[in-house]
Parts: sequence; structure tokens; C-alpha cells
Amino acid sequence: MQYEQSLGRKEGSADDSFARARRRVYWLLGVWGLLAAALSASNIALRMPRPLIPALIWLPTLAVVVAFARSERVRAVLRSIPLRVLVLYHVVRIVFGVGFVVLYAQGRLVARFALTAGPGDIVAGVLGIAVALWALPAISAARRRVVLAWNVLALADIMLVFFTAQSILFSPDPSRLDRLRMFPWSMVAFGVVALILITHFLVFDRVRLLGRGGVPSRS
Repeated sequence: MQYEQSLGRKEGSADDSFARARRRVYWLLGVWGLLAAALSASNIALRMPRPLIPALIWLPTLAVVVAFARSERVRAVLRSIPLRVLVLYHVVRIVFGVGFVVLYAQGRLVARFALTAGPGDIVAGVLGIAVALWALPAISAARRRVVLAWNVLALADIMLVFFTAQSILFSPDPSRLDRLRMFPWSMVAFGVVALILITHFLVFDRVRLLGRGGVPSRS
């Protein structure tokens, strides 16, 4: 009887600990989102040193990866996010992809970036919807291969977009990307791309675990 009560207290304590960790992670995400929106609205990116722009993307991405690797609670919280949510976040890429093409058509964004980022992001977002509809839950090896293939292709696209942007940003005429350093487009640097990279990382982790039978197939 005492053993059962002790076990019950331990399980309850673990549940409480997980709930607290989840609240903290969601709270940090909320603060990050609000801060990103406020910074973007201020157009502060126009006044930032150029090397700080890629740092805005990679520092939070690496911080999450390190926290995931070092904290069991953080891993548990991030692995509790349904795989479908991680994939469908990429719908935001359709919005920005269309926006890039429109800016190019209006003569406000350089073709080299717009015609790389625009179509690629649109395709990645649309394929993400298809994966969410037809390949999830990833209960079979074939479905997991579909999810993995999309994740690899969509990650390759965002990396191509990133390096294209950096080549322009650090060129003799970085003003060609000034539109992306203004609201609302600077949201890309302040949070959108970092979350894209983070969700790609989490999808890789989830597919790996599902292949090993390590977690339930959360859709």
C-alpha cells in the first residue's frame, strides 16, 4: 500500500514537472513571437549590422537544439508536439513565398532572391499540406519515408534561400534586400526561419524515433 502511494506521488510529481516545463517552453515561444513582431514593426533591422541578421536566425535555432540535447524535460515537451503541427507550420512559407513573388512583380525585390525563395517556399508549403493530409499519422515505413523525403527537400530549399540571401546581404550592394529588413518581411529573420529550421530538426527526430518504435505516432 505504501509502495503504491509512493509510486503515485512520483508519477504525479513527474506529471507536474512535465506540465511546468511545457508551460515554460510555450511561454518562451510566446515571448519570442511578441518580441519578433515588435522588433519587426520598429524596422530596426535596417539599422542592424549585417552580421547580426544571420545571427538572429542561427542563435535561437542552436539554443533550442542544445536545450533539446541537454534537457530531458525540453525533449519531452518538444516531442509531445504532434507531428502534424510541426509539418503544417510550414504553411507560413506559402504566405511569404507568394509575398516574395508579388514584391518582385512590383519591382521591390531583387529577382535573384525572389525567384529562388518564392517558388521554393510555395512548393515546400504546399507539399507540407499534402504530407499532413496523406502521410500522417506516420504509422508505416512508407509514410515515414514520405515525411522524411519532404523534410529533406524542404530543408534543402530553406538552406538555399538562406545562402542566397547572405550572398546578397554581404555583397557590395546589400540595399537590394532592404525590403526584407522592413516590416512585415523582417519577421522572416526575427523568427520565421529559425522556427522553420527548428521544426525540421524536430521532424527528423520524430521520424527517427517512430522508425525505432520509441514514441507513439502522434499525428
